[in-house]
Amino acid sequence: MTKEIRNINLIFAAAGFAMSALGLIHTFVGRFVEKRAKAFFIHLFVVLNVYVLSILLRELTYDRTGDGWVTFSRALFFAQGILAATITIIITAFLLDQCGIRPYKKNALFCISIALYVLYALLLISNIFTKKLYYIDDFNNYTREEWFPILITPTVFIMIINLIILFQNRNKISRWQKRAFFIYSIVPMISMMIQAFVFGVHLIALSSVIAALFALTYIIYDQTERFYKVEGENEKLKTEIMLAQIQPHFLFNSLTTIKNLCRKDPEKAEEGISQFTEYLRHNMDSLTIERPIPFSEEFCISSLQEHLLISWSIVCLTRRAILDRIRYVAGVVQW
Repeated sequence: MTKEIRNINLIFAAAGFAMSALGLIHTFVGRFVEKRAKAFFIHLFVVLNVYVLSILLRELTYDRTGDGWVTFSRALFFAQGILAATITIIITAFLLDQCGIRPYKKNALFCISIALYVLYALLLISNIFTKKLYYIDDFNNYTREEWFPILITPTVFIMIINLIILFQNRNKISRWQKRAFFIYSIVPMISMMIQAFVFGVHLIALSSVIAALFALTYIIYDQTERFYKVEGENEKLKTEIMLAQIQPHFLFNSLTTIKNLCRKDPEKAEEGISQFTEYLRHNMDSLTIERPIPFSEEFCISSLQEHLLISWSIVCLTRRAILDRIRYVAGVVQW
């Protein structure tokens, strides 16, 4: 590998580590990430951070020689392989969870993904002894063997399973979730297929970090929409509850007052009915209306004066009826 490619890998690894750390921080402080999604993204970005860090450490120590550094490099490559496959399993579990398939551990496709993950791990372990896939010589140089593409195959199949799950459950998730899982399935899978045959720039690491950030962004968009939708429904429900509590009491008192006026002063009762109707039309509709109220209608001075006059008229009618009732009772007692 040329020095220029190693420098590019070093820059990509440093940038990937910074971006994955940023994603982890954003997951922790994000307001609109629900509890289950937050737990999955925390696991995802923790694994991504360790994965990219292992690549960064390898790029910083590739020219070191000696038994200790060779052993360290071998451990780093083994960790990179395990962590890369672990990320695909986390995405599978998260996808099934978001599709409402719970417990996802009992799902047949998830079990197949776990079997492929175990196969991948066994291939890595066997390579320690056989060196049929890749090896690191005593001078700390990394070399691929012709059978290396076999190592990538299980993880590619896990990504294909993710796409199958996404297609089967496309009607159970939102458009933002579809975009998130599609990007995180297709982009790293293409990088794996390229890197199975071409070794150079660490495409898998970079594409995984970028896809994870896109997935987090889309999930936040989705859950932000849900949050404000629920907030709107809650406000509407509060208004309905308020109206249910206020309206019966208000209507009962007003109608009782008008009923009393019907016997004593029919003309004023008729006037009260008209004013009461106008009051309801201007006040109750504004609480239940869903469309935005025009500025001219909301703040028109004449409309406001009309509302005040109507409200004052209702109060006066009610007060007059109460005073008449007090005089009547006082007269009976005096008599």
